[in-house]
Parts: sequence; structure tokens; C-alpha cells
Amino acid sequence: MTIETSFLRLDAAGPEPPTEFRIFAAGTIRFRDRPSVLFDAAAAESVMQRAADFGAEYPLDYGHAHFVASSGDPAEHHKAAGWFKPEVRNGELWATGVTWTPAAREKLRNREYRYISPAYKIDTVKLDSSGASVRRVTELVNVALTNVPATSGLKPLVASTNDSGTSPGEERHNMGIESMVLAATIGAPASASEADLLARAGMHKDVATEVLKLAAVDNAKEALGVVAAWKAKAAEADALRVQLAAVETEKRKAEIDAKVQAKVEAKLITPAQGDWARAHFATNVEGLDAFLATFTAPVPGTQGVPRAAPVQRDSKIVVPPPEELKFFNISEEDFIKTQKLMIERGDL
Repeated sequence: MTIETSFLRLDAAGPEPPTEFRIFAAGTIRFRDRPSVLFDAAAAESVMQRAADFGAEYPLDYGHAHFVASSGDPAEHHKAAGWFKPEVRNGELWATGVTWTPAAREKLRNREYRYISPAYKIDTVKLDSSGASVRRVTELVNVALTNVPATSGLKPLVASTNDSGTSPGEERHNMGIESMVLAATIGAPASASEADLLARAGMHKDVATEVLKLAAVDNAKEALGVVAAWKAKAAEADALRVQLAAVETEKRKAEIDAKVQAKVEAKLITPAQGDWARAHFATNVEGLDAFLATFTAPVPGTQGVPRAAPVQRDSKIVVPPPEELKFFNISEEDFIKTQKLMIERGDL
């Protein structure tokens, strides 16, 4: 589903703002720069069902400000120009019971705004088995007051002494100055459709509103300053974390080296075992402690501890003395089994 806007031609009844006006004629609505849309019975049913679900009056705003982000006061930026209820008449969609705010009524009387532009959603559907598809209106979003309709001959909401009062022609749409200004404001390509513009503008609006809220400020300039300060503090915190991690790593390495060296000097492990432990445990002090705790007796042949003579069990198996078996944490029975297996495989 996409959202689009269109400038519509309306009848002008006189110098006062109207209390009702047509939004969509029945049938196909053709455009110059994109495929047409369809407002048929199914579209009317869908629009009115959404209106019933909405259960409130629809807003009229200024230039679709509802979809455009602003750094100003949201209460001012999103002011309504009026309110209305949609109604289907003879297959057409009308705005009825239109009430204008005093400010909007004055602007219309003073010809500060003269035209309207509805925003609506569409779905692409297939009408028959031929595979042909149409873009059907499914929901009315809102209606905006505008001043730059792209199609010539549109009737204003409020007539002047020069307005002819002729009946409306077919609705058409083109990307005018308002759309180009909006595209430049939100960084969209000039070729972007109004559906894309409104989608992007809505995203910008949501982001801007959230940033202002988080920064606890009232305008974009102050918000940017707050965000820049956050970014600087985050970068500083990241640098401090890296430095702290490096210091912690060096501290743990030094602690491991000291513990290993103490075991080597106590002749509870060999220098080769110490080098292995340093490389294997790196900064894992807890793992090293568990490893070193298993070495409680001096290395055989050190500290004046004589190395016991090995025991010859058969022609090929020679069992080390008990202290060496204990040092390597293996029983004599397991040692003999391992030796026999190696003999059978031809390893000994």
C-alpha cells in the first residue's frame, strides 16, 4: 500500500469557505506523471469502512504539514485548518460538515489559500482474469490547503469576482513547486513521486519529533548541539573502554607470569610447562589457578628428591616410579594399558 496526494478541482459557491466539497469523482482519475487511480464502489466501501474504524472527524491542514518534519513548535506546525466527515454521494467521495478554524476561514477569505489537496492510500489489484491491474483508492488520510496546484483551470475553494463558477472538470495531478520544495527539503531526488515524498517526509517527521523529545529541547539547532555532545561523549567513552581493556589485559598477563614463575622457582613445574601455561592461559587467571593447583609435589629429580628406578614389567613395558606417575596424573594400571595398546599398534 502506498500513499499519494492529488490536487483536485472543486466548485466555488461564493466568497465564503464551503461547508462541503467533492474529494473524488466516481470512476478513473487520470494523472500526467503516473498511472491513474480508481474510485469505484469497492474503493468507496473501503474508504468508508476505514472512516468508520477511525471514528472521528478528518483534519484539514496546511500544505500536508502533518507529513513534514519541522524544527518548530509541533503544536503550531500541526495545527488543523478545519475538520470534516467523508461521505459517499452517487459514487463520489465528498467532505461534508466542514468546519473551518477562525484562522483558516480568514486565510480563505483573504485568498491566502485557495485550493485543496487530499492525501490517500492505494492498493494495486486485478479486476479480472486478463491480468490487468488498477490502482484503487483504499483510504483517505487527510486533506490539505495548498496554493500551487499543477493543473490549470482548477476551481478555488473560495470564489472571487473573477471566478467563472463553471462546473469542475476531471481531476488531474502533476508535481508542482510544493513537491519540488519538499523534495529539496528532505533530500529526495527531484524525480520522486509524491508517494515517496510523503513516506520520506513522514519518516523525517517521526525522527525529528523523537530527537527533540530525547534532547529535551524545542528546536532543531539546539537538538543538533545536544546530539553532537552525545557523539563526542560516546567517542570519549569508547576510547576509555579500549584503554581500560588494554590495561586490564596487561595486568592479567603480569599476574599470570608471576604465578607461573613462582611455580617454576618452587620446582613444582618445569620451565617448559611454565611457557606452555603462559601461552595457553594468556589472560585466563582463573583457568591458570585451577591448572597450577594440581602441581603440589616437586618435579622428580629436583630439590634433592632422588628419581626412583623404573620397574620392568615385561620385555617391552617399563613403568615409571610412582612419583612420576602422580606428577602426570596417571595410574600404573592405566599406564600399562596404554603401553600395551601402543605395542599392539606397533608404536613401541
